Order: sequence, then structure tokens, then C-alpha cells
Amino acid sequence: LPIYDWRNKMNERIQTGLEEEKLKYKRKIENIMEGKSKNLQDFLLYMHDLSEKTKYVYMCDVLKFLKFTGKEKEEDLELRDFVSYMAKIQDKDNGLETVSSYQIAVYSALKLFSKCMFAYKIFSKNYMEEIAKPKKREQQRTIERREKSYLTPEETQTYLYNVDHKLTGKTRKPSAIWSQRDIAVIKLFLSTGVRCAALSNMDIENLNMDKGTLIVTDKGKKVHTFILIPKVLDELQKWLAYRDQLVTVCDTPALFLGKTGKRLSTSAISDITKKYACNIKGKTISPHKLRATYGTTLYNATGDIVLVQKNLHHASINTTLLYVRGMEEKAQKESVEIMKNII
Repeated sequence: LPIYDWRNKMNERIQTGLEEEKLKYKRKIENIMEGKSKNLQDFLLYMHDLSEKTKYVYMCDVLKFLKFTGKEKEEDLELRDFVSYMAKIQDKDNGLETVSSYQIAVYSALKLFSKCMFAYKIFSKNYMEEIAKPKKREQQRTIERREKSYLTPEETQTYLYNVDHKLTGKTRKPSAIWSQRDIAVIKLFLSTGVRCAALSNMDIENLNMDKGTLIVTDKGKKVHTFILIPKVLDELQKWLAYRDQLVTVCDTPALFLGKTGKRLSTSAISDITKKYACNIKGKTISPHKLRATYGTTLYNATGDIVLVQKNLHHASINTTLLYVRGMEEKAQKESVEIMKNII
């Protein structure tokens, strides 16, 4: 096992996963805000109740908008600037239409910015109130791609076999320590449907092996408690034995570690889920697709979309419907069988 020197961290306070993420986006905000106008500084303060990540995303969208207008002062902005930009983002540079979720996200950022500037008397009116919110719609290619972006029961078994037997398509197999971490990560995804960012932010204190539960802080700072199945608890127990050997004096409280001894990042987690799908044709597996697999598996077993909604922790059932794959095809087949007996 690799040995890490944590002596330089002896006097540092250990940060939780949520604190690490907050600090990361604070630094990103500082970088993009350097030299920006007082109005933009005021807008940043106006977003005080939002997460650092949301502040960063919104500010990036506003800065792109301002660059598009070519105007140096926010006071010079007009309604036509907002209308022109919302029209511009309908299409990508290659001519393809952008997805509605992107258009809605930009609309939300500009709407808050316009509201702030109006509140501070920079604008004579809230211009974004004059612009209709983009409608949520799905493109054909998006629907087709989504219907393939999950694992069927047969593919799930193949995938889990690969994970258990360290099959990644490469001659050299992962070492015992990292393959055990991978097994715990992937089986946690498939058995709970937890989001990638939430898994990255998990700390050792969030896991209660005695009760068999895991406390997760999800989007919007919502806290959920997951009851873990015995097999997942077994895999986590094995990983914890390795993790304990990596921890010496003082280090990260992260539940899952990378080879550098630091918290496992979301990009590293994505790489882990992808590499074990080497013999599953036509599908690139990601944490999001494992979440969709979880939702689809639950629905196919129960037929209860409300149960799936609760377990995926969606505020709207319409969002849950996007996570359950194959519903339309299943409904079509059932209707065909019914009509066969009538016509």
C-alpha cells in the first residue's frame, strides 16, 4: 500500500466534503470576478442565499451575455440585448438546436440578474419580465439517446460481473485496494441511485455501519438517509479496511479516496463507472446512467412511478419520468397486445 505523509496537515482543520466543494467554487468565483464592475459585485451579493456552485454558474452565464452585447456598462443594456441573446442561444455554432434545459438555465440566470439590476435602480425596468421562459421540450435525438442510456437487467449482470472480476478491457487489472473501492462505489450507485456529486462529497462520518445507513446531502442542500442492502454494506466494510490503512496521522474525512490520498473527484468517479463497461456494446456508462438504471429497475419491478420519484428524491414526477427508460416502448407493446384481441 502507498504511504502518504500527512505531517504538514497536522495543524489544519479537516474539511468536510461540502466544505471542500464550497471552497472550490468560492475560488472559481474569485477568479472570474477579478476586476469586474460594482454592479456585478452587487449581483454576487444579491445571490447570497444560493449555493456557491449556483452563484458561479449564474455569473458565468451573465458574463457570457455581457460579452455578447459588447457593452462596457450595465446601465447601457436594453431589452433588445436580452431578447437578442435569448434568440442567439437557441442554436449552437454548428447550427444544431440547443437543448431546452440549457436555454432555461440561461434564462434563470439572466432573469435574476435583471431583477437585481432593477432592484438597485440600474435598470428602469426588469427586462426579463418581458421575455417568455423557454418551454421544456425534448429533441428526437435526445429521446433516442436517453432510451439507450441505461443498463438492461442482462447488461447489469454483465457489468457487475466485470466489476467483481476486475475486467476493464486492459491486460493489467486494478490492484485489490482500488478494485474494492470501485466495487463499493458502483454497487452504491446501482442500489441507491445517488448522484455523483453527492457520492464525491460523502464523508466517513455519514456512514453508520451498525444501523446500515448512509446520510447524503444532495442538490439544494437536502439531506436524505439511505438504508443500504447487506451486500453493499459488505463491500463498504471491505473498502473501509483498506481505507484505514491509507489513513495515518491526519487527512481528508472523505469516504472514498483517490490514489493521491485525496477525496475522489466527480471526474474520477465517472472514469470508474466507465471502465467496467468494456464489453457492453453501444453504451458508455456514467454515474447518471447508473442512476437511470436504478430508477428503471425500480419501476419495472413495481410499476409504481411515485415510489421511484420518492427514491430518486425528485420534487416533480415529470423529472422522474425522464429517468425511467423504456416506458414508452413498454406501453406501445401492451397496447398492441390489447388491440390484437379487439381488431
